[in-house]
Amino acid sequence: MNSSAPSSTIAPMKQSVIFLGPDISDSLRLLAYRVAEQTGLKCNESENPGPEQHDLVWDESKQVFALKLAPAQPSLTLDLLKQSRYFLAQSSRSKKTPLVRALGKKAFQGGLVWDASGGSGRDLCHLLSLGVERLWVFERHPVVYALLVFETYQLKRYLDSKIELEVFYADASNFQTEEIADVVFYDPMYPEKKKKSSLSRKAMEVFKDLVGPDLDEVNCLKKLVQSPHKRVVLKRPLKAKALISGVSTEFKGSTTRYDLYV
Repeated sequence: MNSSAPSSTIAPMKQSVIFLGPDISDSLRLLAYRVAEQTGLKCNESENPGPEQHDLVWDESKQVFALKLAPAQPSLTLDLLKQSRYFLAQSSRSKKTPLVRALGKKAFQGGLVWDASGGSGRDLCHLLSLGVERLWVFERHPVVYALLVFETYQLKRYLDSKIELEVFYADASNFQTEEIADVVFYDPMYPEKKKKSSLSRKAMEVFKDLVGPDLDEVNCLKKLVQSPHKRVVLKRPLKAKALISGVSTEFKGSTTRYDLYV
């Protein structure tokens, strides 16, 4: 975490548990306890009682934390390294790419970019693959935040040392910091059920059930647009209406549109 940028305190939505395995490294164990202190989650180093739905469990075989889904369902891992490799294999920094055009040149010249809704980590992997070097990710759900912290901890070992990647337990629209972001990228959960995801359909249903709907997306966007940050890029389904008025430019892809507010 970046100590120069304090994060907001958010009350946990449910009392989930982080189960630590016996072979977990000391550094990751300390990170787990720090996450627990930030979020109000609990750490458990014993095997009993067993994990329940929405608990985080150390997977010894994969050396990652996994989210316990519904009974009889396999646990969920975000696998940000796999996602990053996928985007790197298909990424293009061409000016014709709608997202690259929406983000603007500064995002790829050492500017600070915010991912205002961390979620499954898909967007942060996409942004990094495009060449963003300074990325702050915000997540306000305690369990999802914990997953992102653990996954980015592993991901950083494979990133270029010059890349700054930080994850904050905070609501981006209320986050207080002295440094103004050059770009804020905001991807609220789509109302459509057909939104593409790195997760399976069943896993995405459970993930949505855990996080809940974005009931305050309009208010969050208004706050971000009214903030001192230089550019706000909103990701939307191609044919969806604008969340709020004041769109400066639209950058359209085949299924996705990026609304720019400057």
